[in-house]
Amino acid sequence: MILQKLTCYLVLIAALTSGVAPISMAQDCLSLDLGPAEFDQPMQWQSQSQGVAAMVRAGLLEPQVIKLLKQHLAIKVVDWQASHHHQWPTDYLLEADNWQGFFTRLLKPFGLQLVLYANQGAVVRYQESPL
Repeated sequence: MILQKLTCYLVLIAALTSGVAPISMAQDCLSLDLGPAEFDQPMQWQSQSQGVAAMVRAGLLEPQVIKLLKQHLAIKVVDWQASHHHQWPTDYLLEADNWQGFFTRLLKPFGLQLVLYANQGAVVRYQESPL
């Protein structure tokens, strides 16, 4: 239905710009009803739960964490206060309820924690042990 409307509109626009009126085609076209779009099935993102997920690849942890922080949390500056040699072991789709849970699940096995600041900065450091 939508494809048929689009085809009619394109033919009509092409005819009007070329100066030739498509009389036979204009009768076959639907009216210019610009109401809200109708979907036969819901969009995929609407049916998903409210969780977050991202693919973590085998390799260095630091560049992946920094990239995720910049992409999803709008962090501009990351102060990495841990070893630069931490390695994620395998490709893995990491899922969590929210970004806080995501980064906790990502960093906790390495003994790391993430501290976010209001000035769009973040610090990744080793977890402080309770006294």
